[in-house]
Amino acid sequence: MTVILEVALEHRSVERVEGDLLVAGFFCEDRPLKGAAGTADWRLCGLVSRILLEGECSGKEGEAILVASKGRLRIARVLLVGLGEVGRFCAESFGERTRDATQRALELGAKRLVLEPLGIRAEDFSPHCGTLLEAVLAPLRAQQMTLELDLLIPEAEMGRADAALRKAITKSAPGEAALVAKRVRKPLKAAPSGLQQAL
Repeated sequence: MTVILEVALEHRSVERVEGDLLVAGFFCEDRPLKGAAGTADWRLCGLVSRILLEGECSGKEGEAILVASKGRLRIARVLLVGLGEVGRFCAESFGERTRDATQRALELGAKRLVLEPLGIRAEDFSPHCGTLLEAVLAPLRAQQMTLELDLLIPEAEMGRADAALRKAITKSAPGEAALVAKRVRKPLKAAPSGLQQAL
Protein backbone atom coordinates (compact mmCIF):
# COMPACT_ATOMS: atom_id res chain seq x y z
CA MET A 1 0.00 0.00 0.00
CA THR A 2 1.06 3.58 -0.61
CA VAL A 3 1.23 6.09 2.23
CA ILE A 4 -1.59 8.56 1.66
CA LEU A 5 -1.55 10.24 5.08
CA GLU A 6 1.48 11.72 6.83
CA VAL A 7 0.72 12.74 10.40
CA ALA A 8 2.87 15.02 12.54
CA LEU A 9 2.19 16.13 16.11
CA GLU A 10 2.45 19.86 16.74
CA HIS A 11 2.48 21.46 20.18
CA ARG A 12 3.23 25.04 19.19
CA SER A 13 0.55 27.71 19.29
CA VAL A 14 -1.68 27.90 16.22
CA GLU A 15 -0.12 31.32 15.57
CA ARG A 16 3.25 29.68 14.91
CA VAL A 17 2.16 26.66 12.86
CA GLU A 18 2.30 26.66 9.07
CA GLY A 19 -0.10 25.04 6.64
CA ASP A 20 -2.62 25.88 3.96
CA LEU A 21 -5.77 25.20 6.00
CA LEU A 22 -6.54 25.23 9.72
CA VAL A 23 -9.58 23.24 10.84
CA ALA A 24 -11.02 23.80 14.30
CA GLY A 25 -14.44 23.19 15.77
CA PHE A 26 -16.83 25.07 17.99
CA PHE A 27 -20.01 24.22 19.86
CA CYS A 28 -23.25 26.19 19.78
CA GLU A 29 -22.55 27.23 23.38
CA ASP A 30 -18.98 28.45 22.74
CA ARG A 31 -19.20 32.21 23.17
CA PRO A 32 -16.49 33.41 23.17
CA LEU A 33 -14.87 30.80 20.95
CA LYS A 34 -12.29 28.51 22.57
CA GLY A 35 -9.07 26.77 21.58
CA ALA A 36 -7.71 27.21 18.05
CA ALA A 37 -11.05 28.68 16.92
CA GLY A 38 -10.78 31.38 19.59
CA THR A 39 -7.14 32.11 18.78
CA ALA A 40 -7.91 32.39 15.07
CA ASP A 41 -10.85 34.70 15.79
CA TRP A 42 -8.65 36.89 18.00
CA ARG A 43 -5.92 37.08 15.33
CA LEU A 44 -8.61 37.98 12.77
CA CYS A 45 -9.82 40.85 14.98
CA GLY A 46 -13.12 39.17 15.87
CA LEU A 47 -14.18 38.43 12.28
CA VAL A 48 -15.67 35.04 13.18
CA SER A 49 -17.45 36.47 16.23
CA ARG A 50 -19.07 39.07 13.98
CA ILE A 51 -20.24 36.36 11.58
CA LEU A 52 -21.79 34.52 14.53
CA LEU A 53 -23.41 37.67 15.89
CA GLU A 54 -24.94 38.38 12.48
CA GLY A 55 -26.56 34.93 12.56
CA GLU A 56 -24.83 33.56 9.47
CA CYS A 57 -23.67 30.55 11.48
CA SER A 58 -24.45 29.27 14.98
CA GLY A 59 -22.29 26.18 15.49
CA LYS A 60 -24.91 23.58 14.53
CA GLU A 61 -23.68 20.28 13.11
CA GLY A 62 -22.92 20.63 9.42
CA GLU A 63 -22.29 24.38 9.52
CA ALA A 64 -18.90 25.81 8.66
CA ILE A 65 -17.17 29.15 8.22
CA LEU A 66 -14.25 29.63 5.82
CA VAL A 67 -12.09 32.76 6.09
CA ALA A 68 -8.71 33.87 4.77
CA SER A 69 -6.17 34.63 7.47
CA LYS A 70 -4.98 37.73 5.56
CA GLY A 71 -1.42 37.15 6.77
CA ARG A 72 -2.43 37.23 10.45
CA LEU A 73 -1.63 33.53 10.78
CA ARG A 74 0.99 31.42 9.04
CA ILE A 75 -1.90 29.29 7.82
CA ALA A 76 -3.53 30.75 4.71
CA ARG A 77 -7.16 29.81 5.42
CA VAL A 78 -9.26 28.90 8.45
CA LEU A 79 -12.20 26.49 8.37
CA LEU A 80 -14.29 26.48 11.54
CA VAL A 81 -16.85 23.70 11.76
CA GLY A 82 -19.96 23.53 13.89
CA LEU A 83 -20.05 20.68 16.41
CA GLY A 84 -23.62 21.09 17.62
CA GLU A 85 -24.52 21.08 21.31
CA VAL A 86 -21.92 20.06 23.89
CA GLY A 87 -24.30 17.68 25.66
CA ARG A 88 -25.04 15.72 22.48
CA PHE A 89 -21.42 15.35 21.35
CA CYS A 90 -19.99 11.81 21.62
CA ALA A 91 -17.31 9.56 20.11
CA GLU A 92 -19.51 8.94 17.07
CA SER A 93 -19.94 12.70 16.61
CA PHE A 94 -16.16 13.11 16.81
CA GLY A 95 -15.67 10.65 13.96
CA GLU A 96 -18.45 12.13 11.82
CA ARG A 97 -17.33 15.75 12.26
CA THR A 98 -13.69 14.80 11.57
CA ARG A 99 -14.64 12.91 8.40
CA ASP A 100 -16.84 15.79 7.21
CA ALA A 101 -14.11 18.35 7.96
CA THR A 102 -11.52 16.30 6.09
CA GLN A 103 -13.86 16.00 3.11
CA ARG A 104 -14.36 19.79 3.08
CA ALA A 105 -10.61 20.33 3.37
CA LEU A 106 -9.97 18.11 0.35
CA GLU A 107 -12.68 19.88 -1.64
CA LEU A 108 -10.90 23.15 -0.82
CA GLY A 109 -7.68 21.72 -2.23
CA ALA A 110 -5.85 21.39 1.10
CA LYS A 111 -2.60 19.47 0.96
CA ARG A 112 -1.20 20.64 4.31
CA LEU A 113 -3.95 20.46 6.91
CA VAL A 114 -3.58 21.66 10.50
CA LEU A 115 -6.27 20.12 12.69
CA GLU A 116 -7.24 20.68 16.29
CA PRO A 117 -9.02 17.45 17.32
CA LEU A 118 -12.69 18.34 17.09
CA GLY A 119 -14.73 18.58 20.27
CA ILE A 120 -12.54 16.57 22.64
CA ARG A 121 -10.25 17.74 25.39
CA ALA A 122 -6.51 17.34 24.82
CA GLU A 123 -6.19 14.85 27.68
CA ASP A 124 -8.91 12.71 26.08
CA PHE A 125 -7.32 12.59 22.62
CA SER A 126 -5.23 9.41 22.90
CA PRO A 127 -8.17 6.97 23.28
CA HIS A 128 -9.72 8.48 20.13
CA CYS A 129 -6.68 8.18 17.83
CA GLY A 130 -8.11 5.19 15.97
CA THR A 131 -11.38 7.02 15.31
CA LEU A 132 -9.52 10.10 14.06
CA LEU A 133 -7.29 8.04 11.81
CA GLU A 134 -10.21 6.22 10.19
CA ALA A 135 -12.21 9.46 9.82
CA VAL A 136 -9.35 11.20 7.99
CA LEU A 137 -8.42 8.20 5.85
CA ALA A 138 -11.96 7.49 4.60
CA PRO A 139 -12.23 10.48 2.23
CA LEU A 140 -8.57 10.09 1.19
CA ARG A 141 -9.21 6.50 0.16
CA ALA A 142 -12.43 7.40 -1.66
CA GLN A 143 -10.76 10.17 -3.67
CA GLN A 144 -7.34 8.52 -3.96
CA MET A 145 -5.65 11.62 -2.56
CA THR A 146 -2.74 12.26 -0.20
CA LEU A 147 -2.57 14.64 2.76
CA GLU A 148 -0.09 16.05 5.25
CA LEU A 149 -1.82 16.40 8.63
CA ASP A 150 -0.49 18.32 11.62
CA LEU A 151 -2.43 17.59 14.80
CA LEU A 152 -2.44 20.35 17.41
CA ILE A 153 -1.67 18.60 20.71
CA PRO A 154 -0.48 20.25 23.95
CA GLU A 155 3.15 19.50 24.74
CA ALA A 156 2.20 17.62 27.94
CA GLU A 157 0.17 15.14 25.85
CA MET A 158 2.71 14.59 23.06
CA GLY A 159 4.16 11.33 24.43
CA ARG A 160 0.80 9.66 24.96
CA ALA A 161 -0.55 10.91 21.62
CA ASP A 162 2.56 9.65 19.80
CA ALA A 163 2.24 6.17 21.31
CA ALA A 164 -1.52 6.01 20.66
CA LEU A 165 -1.15 7.12 17.04
CA ARG A 166 1.61 4.60 16.36
CA LYS A 167 -0.58 1.84 17.78
CA ALA A 168 -3.61 2.97 15.74
CA ILE A 169 -1.57 3.14 12.52
CA THR A 170 -0.12 -0.33 13.09
CA LYS A 171 -3.58 -1.75 13.81
CA SER A 172 -5.73 -0.13 11.14
CA ALA A 173 -3.62 1.63 8.52
CA PRO A 174 -0.23 -0.01 8.04
CA GLY A 175 1.26 1.29 4.82
CA GLU A 176 -1.47 3.93 4.38
CA ALA A 177 -0.52 6.28 7.21
CA ALA A 178 2.78 7.26 8.78
CA LEU A 179 3.71 9.28 11.83
CA VAL A 180 6.52 11.62 10.81
CA ALA A 181 8.85 14.07 12.48
CA LYS A 182 8.11 17.77 12.16
CA ARG A 183 8.27 18.98 8.62
CA VAL A 184 10.34 21.83 7.25
CA ARG A 185 7.82 24.12 5.60
CA LYS A 186 8.26 26.18 2.48
CA PRO A 187 6.78 29.70 2.50
CA LEU A 188 3.15 29.80 1.40
CA LYS A 189 1.59 32.12 -1.11
CA ALA A 190 -0.94 34.51 0.37
CA ALA A 191 -4.61 33.57 0.02
CA PRO A 192 -7.02 35.98 -1.67
CA SER A 193 -7.67 38.74 0.86
CA GLY A 194 -11.42 38.92 0.28
CA LEU A 195 -12.10 35.25 1.05
CA GLN A 196 -14.84 34.87 3.63
CA GLN A 197 -17.88 32.70 3.51
CA ALA A 198 -20.22 30.56 5.54
CA LEU A 199 -20.44 27.10 4.03
